[in-house]
Amino acid sequence: MKRNRESKLYSILLLIFSVFILYSCASTNAIDDFFGIKMHPLDEPSFKIISYTPEKGVSYLSNRKMDNRISAWAEVNVNTIKVKVVNNSDSKIPLNYNVDEYVLLTDENSFYLEKGDRQKYFDKSQIEPNSSFEITLELPADYWKTMGSSVNYTDQAKLTKDILKGYAKTGTKLNVVKENIKYILIKFGHTATIVLKPIPEKPKM
Repeated sequence: MKRNRESKLYSILLLIFSVFILYSCASTNAIDDFFGIKMHPLDEPSFKIISYTPEKGVSYLSNRKMDNRISAWAEVNVNTIKVKVVNNSDSKIPLNYNVDEYVLLTDENSFYLEKGDRQKYFDKSQIEPNSSFEITLELPADYWKTMGSSVNYTDQAKLTKDILKGYAKTGTKLNVVKENIKYILIKFGHTATIVLKPIPEKPKM
């Protein structure tokens, strides 16, 4: 009888521990630093995120011109930013490596992010209705390693140089802390523009 009780107790403790591990993994890997919906960039001031919890989701203020059927989440790490776009509209969103833009904006600067390998980007030629698209983007690297030898000194190259002046001080590829990102702008050609804003700090468990 005693052995049965011990066995049941051990099973319950093992179950609790397993649930805790699964929850921890889910929390660590969640793409929930930023959230946004389709809108014109000029309407950005009208988009305000009020609250967020993993259980209840995100609450926000928007206007009638915005389209919450097309939304996105983002997670900013030391060297990369992971983006997930969700298309719950009735229309497809074409992907175009040459035209699509992913931009981080602070009060002072804009960070244009590279899309990586062209062929990999076109694994999906479009985001179908009721589907999603995920991409991991590289944050800007040290200017002198990536663009210092470039012959074509474009506006974007100059912008990258200006942004990365403090690279040596930060020791990371991103020259601003995550908290200083005002919003993230995603532009899929002329089809859809999404503005993502920081979600409030998640409750500590």
